[in-house]
This record gives sequence, structure tokens and C-alpha cells, in this order.
Amino acid sequence: MSQKDTAIHLVAGGLAGTAGAVVTCPLEVVKTRLQSSKGVGLPPSPPSSAANSNRVCSKIPKHQVFELS
Repeated sequence: MSQKDTAIHLVAGGLAGTAGAVVTCPLEVVKTRLQSSKGVGLPPSPPSSAANSNRVCSKIPKHQVFELS
């Protein structure tokens, strides 16, 4: 392969990569914004620790609860 062929392949590959990036990058931005605005893929938020401890403590019978002095 000659030096001229190598240069042509290098330029052609660079142009192809640039064209691919120019086409796909805006589409990726749109996709990401749509996903983030809908909350797609986000797990439900866990209950707060205060609410969780209140729920657990409310199940303890009152005669088993003692106060620290």
C-alpha cells in the first residue's frame, strides 16, 4: 500500500467518524433528556429513616417500653 493510499484511508476514516458523531450525538442528548424528565430507570426512593423507625417503634407493645432517666 502506498503513502497516498494510507493518507486517503486516514482522511476517509476521520470523515466517517466525524459524520457518525455529528448524527448520533444530538440523538443521544434528546434520548437522555427524555429519560431524565420521566424518571425512567430510577428506583423508588426508600422511606426516610425517621419514618421507618416510627413504624418499627409503633409495633412495640407499650408495656415493654421503658424510659431512660
